[in-house]
Amino acid sequence: YRHFWKCPASQAHHHAYLGGLAIHSIEMAERVADTPGLNSTDRDIGIVFALLHDIGKLWCYGEIEATPFDKLGHDLVGLTKLNDALDILEGSWADAAIALRSLLSGQWKARGAKPLLAVGKIVQAYDQSSAEQDLRNRKGHRHQPWNAKPYTNNVREFSAYR
Repeated sequence: YRHFWKCPASQAHHHAYLGGLAIHSIEMAERVADTPGLNSTDRDIGIVFALLHDIGKLWCYGEIEATPFDKLGHDLVGLTKLNDALDILEGSWADAAIALRSLLSGQWKARGAKPLLAVGKIVQAYDQSSAEQDLRNRKGHRHQPWNAKPYTNNVREFSAYR
């Protein structure tokens, strides 16, 4: 899938340029790899999920032949396209295949979903952070995220309020 290296991560939002999908996906995987407090299993599953969370965009954003599934959105297209690989993984590490299917489908977000995967929320937070950072770096983009003003010491010292 050479298109992965040329595909944008979105059509008009974050990382919307050639190679944006690869840059975004690798950044996400690196962030998960560096997340403190994850055990090795959650880290491994999280890295794979981070790399593959937008893989369906290869079919949704052209250059690779579109399928009838592209109407489902990139999450379910990706899951559908990865089904054979997940079947193979299931033969050697069934729990990882189940976790990745849950994550890639979005089912982990459902109330009472099994398995309940905190790593999904970690990747989701990194996804939003990555998108916002990319948009901040592209000044004048119509989807500018809110930027908090940096702290300045314009108020009296805290001790004055005792």
